[in-house]
Amino acid sequence: MVKTIKILLGISLICCMLLGLALTSLNMTEMRPTATNVAPQQMDNGLKVSGLHAPIIIDGNADFASQASSESWPGNGMPGTPYVISDYVIITSPSNPAVYIYDTTVYFIIENVTVRDSTLGEGFKILNVTNGEFRNNIAINCSTGFSFLSSSSNNILSGNTAINNSGTGFSFYNSPNNNLINNTAKNIYGSGANGFYFFYSPNNNLINNTARDCDTTGFKLDRSSNNILSNNTAATNGEGFYILGSDNTLMGNTANANSLRGFKLQSCSLNLLIDNTATNNANGIVLDNASQNVLIYNTVINNGEGISLQSASQNILIYNTATGNAHGLSLMYSNYSTIASNTLSPNDLGCIWETGCIGNTFDGNICEGPGIPGFNLAILIGMIAVISAVFLLRKYQCGRLNLY
Repeated sequence: MVKTIKILLGISLICCMLLGLALTSLNMTEMRPTATNVAPQQMDNGLKVSGLHAPIIIDGNADFASQASSESWPGNGMPGTPYVISDYVIITSPSNPAVYIYDTTVYFIIENVTVRDSTLGEGFKILNVTNGEFRNNIAINCSTGFSFLSSSSNNILSGNTAINNSGTGFSFYNSPNNNLINNTAKNIYGSGANGFYFFYSPNNNLINNTARDCDTTGFKLDRSSNNILSNNTAATNGEGFYILGSDNTLMGNTANANSLRGFKLQSCSLNLLIDNTATNNANGIVLDNASQNVLIYNTVINNGEGISLQSASQNILIYNTATGNAHGLSLMYSNYSTIASNTLSPNDLGCIWETGCIGNTFDGNICEGPGIPGFNLAILIGMIAVISAVFLLRKYQCGRLNLY
């Protein structure tokens, strides 16, 4: 019995020694530098950690080449070998941008850069710049996260995040032909706060972007036409998607739980909305003083009002679904529109409500309550053909970007 106890004690002692050696090994493992106190350096697995860097200001192609040489940034600014700026943390003063690039045409990539604390300015300020690519960057606690100004075109933004900014997440002023893919604007607060804002900026593509918790608007296009918005999400903002004085194409977008409207088209015409979804907003889709727009296969569920036309004439609504709202469709002083083959029931207060309207035509809608006057389907087809021809003509005149 004593011998057995000794054996067990011996085994226990050996186990304790082995455990102690393992813990000592763990404690002596090399401490990795943090992003707040070191310059970028290579890690054993080939990845980099971010380090503090001063604000970056680049004025023109020659200055870009000079700084790339002194900073040892890879590349030479050519299409196949762009300059690469990566893995920095930049904390700037309140009124100065963290990254400011202007008047360049060279090819470059900025990736994995975090900027912050330009509370009165921009995190990334891009002025008259082409051929830039911005990947997986973060702008925190700025007035505007990413600002593209004055003919900044042919740039690509993918996987970037603007968070806790007091003005705008991503803004484009007079900047056409850019691609925005998988970017996020979140918690954009203050008066006039927009997640994505385009002003006089045509021919941009917005795909799979998200705007959430923006006080004013998730996506706002102001006098910016021929843009394509596809599969974007606007949730818990003021307005979800707001199109003002512009003609654009919106396909497969989702607006959820916005406090005002999921989709608002104001003072505009020739917009095309296909297969978008509005749920749990104060109002689903609103056309305000908007004419000759086409809505096809959109879904509007559990909003205050479903689809509303207000002083909006000559619009076409076909194959849309509006259920669980106050009214499926309401028309106020809106004339000569075509409403056909829509599912507009059940809704709490009824199918279609009209006031002060003339010349609207209805055909083949699924609707409870009194019948809707019939409509000659041939006229409907003819009108759709005319609108389609207008869209095709506009496309060939203005052109579209080819997505990579």
